[in-house]
Amino acid sequence: PTPDLLARWEHQAVQETESAHAPLTFRGRPVGLYANTSSPQDVALAKNAGAEGIGLFRSEFLFLNRDTWPTREEQLAVYQQAAQAVDGPVIIRTMDIGADKQAPYMGLPEEANPAMGNRGIRFSLAHLELFQTQISAIVEAAMLGHVGIMLPMVSTLEEVRRARQRVEEVISCMGSPLQLGQDIPFGVMIETPAAALISQELAKEVPVETGVFGADMQVRLVNDGPVTIILDTKNR
Repeated sequence: PTPDLLARWEHQAVQETESAHAPLTFRGRPVGLYANTSSPQDVALAKNAGAEGIGLFRSEFLFLNRDTWPTREEQLAVYQQAAQAVDGPVIIRTMDIGADKQAPYMGLPEEANPAMGNRGIRFSLAHLELFQTQISAIVEAAMLGHVGIMLPMVSTLEEVRRARQRVEEVISCMGSPLQLGQDIPFGVMIETPAAALISQELAKEVPVETGVFGADMQVRLVNDGPVTIILDTKNR
């Protein structure tokens, strides 16, 4: 073998050795490694890289770069594929439609501040048929794997309560034996200033043992109260 080929093999061997070990903190404490993905291809890459599961499966790609809303069957096929691709949980974030994530067929009106307007969970609650279709596909996918639900762009407790009620109604109408929280992890994204400021209250709205949280900002709990540090993750 040439020196270049030997060097390539050595580099590959090091990568394979590193990926074979469970991730640890500096003090040797094991931590879970879950990927942030935007497509089925990302899921495969994450598994090969050693991810235990998918901590955030962004579902927007199903709705963009097309001319019609995706059907339940289209969504179900993608969610099932993701659920079967990894051994650990797959937390699916419901459609974060609005602002920069939209297509002409959606017919969304212009807004002065679209990032904080009719977007994410507010869009879903204003278009219940679309929301319920997506939830139905997620719930059926959960029959084949460990699949959870995460709500995007949450700003109020009322949004979480209304969304959870709709999810439970869909589960009931489907006659599914799965229970929200116990069988299907349920949680929210902490990505708006409002959500960061009410993070303790939001934590009470999701199951304690199986609740899931995603964050685009830093929230720390100190002593008896929260200390909230809000950072713009897009600003370098």
